[in-house]
Amino acid sequence: MLTASASSSSLPQNSRSFALSKKVSSAHALPPSYRSLMTTDDSRILDFYVDDFDVDTDGKRFIWQGICKFPFIDEERLLDSTKMIKKELTEEEAKRNPENVDK
Repeated sequence: MLTASASSSSLPQNSRSFALSKKVSSAHALPPSYRSLMTTDDSRILDFYVDDFDVDTDGKRFIWQGICKFPFIDEERLLDSTKMIKKELTEEEAKRNPENVDK
């Protein structure tokens, strides 16, 4: 259930949500061209995908109740990196990866 403050918040007009390939954090679920951004040592955004991270368990009894503390992602660097390899997508992969405009 949304609280009153959450349900009354608004997004900027014509804001764009990220395409699916930019939201997914599991390399196995991505097309091979995007997968390389998460797995190769020469990727410009490899630092977004950490192997080790802290979990904030403040006031919690179990580790799974904590909040994972991941690094913030630089939106511009993410978009620049994915733009460079977008042309490598097959037609089918491109269909599954639309850029959406919120209405």
